[in-house]
Amino acid sequence: FEGLMECLVRVWEPPVTAAKFIIVRPSVTIYGEELTTKCGTSGINAFYCSADQQVYYSNLLPEALPTVRKNKWTADIVMAHEFGHALQGRTGILVSSHALGQEAGDKATELQFSRRLETQADCFSGMFMRAVSQSIGVQQQDEDGILNIYVAIGDDKLSGKPNIVGNHGLGQSRKYWGTTGLGSSAVKACNTFVVPPNLVR
Repeated sequence: FEGLMECLVRVWEPPVTAAKFIIVRPSVTIYGEELTTKCGTSGINAFYCSADQQVYYSNLLPEALPTVRKNKWTADIVMAHEFGHALQGRTGILVSSHALGQEAGDKATELQFSRRLETQADCFSGMFMRAVSQSIGVQQQDEDGILNIYVAIGDDKLSGKPNIVGNHGLGQSRKYWGTTGLGSSAVKACNTFVVPPNLVR
């Protein structure tokens, strides 16, 4: 995981530095049961805590997602997604999106801003996988398996409610943005904040 974090920094440092921001390498904490962080009490999930700028990864996560448990790219994608939140944190996107969502005064808008953050992190993770595909041995035939991970972690798949209005996005929305990232090296392709709401459902 530390090696993966080093790789994530190497991939993202050039565009972040070019945009006049400073990239910071988060530390990684692996946990197997509920723990308390500066961001509160965790569930069994992976997350980025902006209060301490650390990434947390549950080693129970694959067990909680049986459809992707055996997929060898799950950890890479999940960690790259959480690093995407670290990028959002360093560039002001995270705090701005939270503020806009809260200022709107209605839950639907707040959830939409949350989904824009999450799907952007999906896009960033896909972009990372594209950047390192040769060095980590991603083959063309792996693409379906990689995209299946995005679908499996959609709000609808995890909740079992196909029409849920959640805070991360439906499986098809997450797949769309993962695909967008896999297909482009232009960071602006991941600007989920300028697209119609139907693309971040």
